[in-house]
Amino acid sequence: MARFNEILTGRHNRFFQKLFSMKGGPPAPQLSTEVQPNFDVEQGPIETRFLKGEYVYGLSLVGAVVAAQFSFMQLRNPPSSGVIATVESIFMFNISGPQQYVIQFGQPGANDASIALTRSRDGRQQAKSSIIASTGNTTVGTQIGTTIAQLGVSGANVTERFPGVLDGVLVLTPGDEVRVITLIAATQDFYSFLWRERLIEDSEKSG
Repeated sequence: MARFNEILTGRHNRFFQKLFSMKGGPPAPQLSTEVQPNFDVEQGPIETRFLKGEYVYGLSLVGAVVAAQFSFMQLRNPPSSGVIATVESIFMFNISGPQQYVIQFGQPGANDASIALTRSRDGRQQAKSSIIASTGNTTVGTQIGTTIAQLGVSGANVTERFPGVLDGVLVLTPGDEVRVITLIAATQDFYSFLWRERLIEDSEKSG
């Protein structure tokens, strides 16, 4: 029989169970009756995300220098991935001079020409990232979805970061993509992404 105020997202119950090495059933099957845990499960230490099934990844790529072409890099969450990803940070710089970067968000449905291997940021996790990272070049400015930010660096070896605040992180649901593209052609640009991902809950699939 279901309990009143029963918790139906198993990742939170599993988190408490693993964090405190508890035996038996879920330690907090309800929001509150006899047991009411008080713990910030969303903003806890980064090393405890593993206990909730949240995996952290990182990747750095270099955009190719091609005459009269713009470099770009993207992270794409395939429609059939079954995961939800949160892009925590994007770092950009180049060694050629001033540059402008455009951050785009949309649903393109395709990868770029060069697909890269992602790297886990926690040695305990062996799961491969479901997110596809790729890079490429184009002769014209491409647009996916909507431009959500425009950033600039004043010269060579100056690093810019997006987002600059915690609430500015990007959520990639299945089918979503974030892309960074340059506005000055033929420059040597470096891109770094940090993100985390987990299985999407049934309750998160619709509003």
